[in-house]
Amino acid sequence: GYGRRGQRVTRALAIARRPHDDGGGGDGGVDTARFAATVPADYLLFEGHFTGYRVLAGGAQLHELVLPCLRRLCGELPALTGLDGVKFLARIGPGDAVDVVLRRADGGSRVPFEIRRGDTRCTAGRATFAAPLPPFPPHGAG
Repeated sequence: GYGRRGQRVTRALAIARRPHDDGGGGDGGVDTARFAATVPADYLLFEGHFTGYRVLAGGAQLHELVLPCLRRLCGELPALTGLDGVKFLARIGPGDAVDVVLRRADGGSRVPFEIRRGDTRCTAGRATFAAPLPPFPPHGAG
């Protein structure tokens, strides 16, 4: 497609599940999953946000990164009933490579998440669902 000024833009965002090591902290179990994505420089959702300082909007981060990763793990998701503790801590810009880290908590009905760019924590929060999500499958399963 084309953006507002006639430039080519893409809607494609490739997301791949990554293995990660437990590190002794319980982070590598089936209730934790990590995904990698690179946000294309010409990504459609940078349009209008903001001229001269393009940034991936918070809503786009949740809709285009967090929820698709959860769908890849769990299939159809129950209704999202809340978001809490959401903090946008650092900019995600054109060409940034990010990791999305998801954890199941409270029997699966809450999912703490974070989006990281290297060692920088860009976004963090918790999503609450109307019903528990199933345990996350191990990396490479399915």
